[in-house]
Order: sequence, then C-alpha cells, then structure tokens
Amino acid sequence: MIKPIRDSHKEMVGSLEKELHLASCIDFPQAKTVVLEEDNHVLGFITWIQSDDEVELLNLGVNPNHQGHGIGSQILKEWFNILADSQVKHIFVEVRESNAIAIHLYNKYGFKLNRTRLNYYQNPSENALEMRFDYE
Repeated sequence: MIKPIRDSHKEMVGSLEKELHLASCIDFPQAKTVVLEEDNHVLGFITWIQSDDEVELLNLGVNPNHQGHGIGSQILKEWFNILADSQVKHIFVEVRESNAIAIHLYNKYGFKLNRTRLNYYQNPSENALEMRFDYE
C-alpha cells in the first residue's frame, strides 16, 4: 500500500531519482509524494502537483531491482484512488518520446497523447510527449 513520504524516505527517494535520471521534485513546496515500501525499503514512488482540478504528475519511479514486477501499475492504481476524492478532472504527464515502457504504462491507465513538445529534454535532446488523462 502506498503512503505519504516521510523524512526517513527522502534519502532513498532522492537516490532513486538520481539513479533513474529524474529531476528531483520531492522538496517542491507544493509537491505531494507517496511511496510504496516493503521492509523499510522504497520500491517506488510518485510525485505530483495539484492546482484546482488539474494534476501534473512530475515523477513516477520504480527501483530498478523491482522493475517489471507490476510496481508501477500498483502505484498508479492506488494513486488514482487517492485522486478520486480530490475533485481532479485532468492529469498531465510529460515523458521522453523514447521511454516506451512509461508510455505503455500510461496508455494502459487511459492516458492519451495531448501534444508533442519538441526538444523539451536536454542531455540528450529529445521530444516530450505530453499525455493527458480525463476523469469523466
């Protein structure tokens, strides 16, 4: 079960962000993060910002030792349950065009391509796919 991030998780999540080449977002004042842990070990996390009825999913990360075991799906499924009670109408996420695994996961959960942001990412330069999920 996912749970709100605690101070004791922050170092592990920060290390995962670096290992997964994600921008660190857990300390953004308005950001919310939940983690999935087992035996005091963070298996994965999700960080987002909510503004009125819109959410921007900033990071979804899974420990490389646990990738391919449904952890990302479990986190997303439980996260959607959290958001269901918060008046959210739209969720946005940006993903590298080459990140086929993430794109597949987001498609599986109902995200659709909203637009392509050319040369959005650097090192290496790459397009971002902005994906959108709409609650009906």
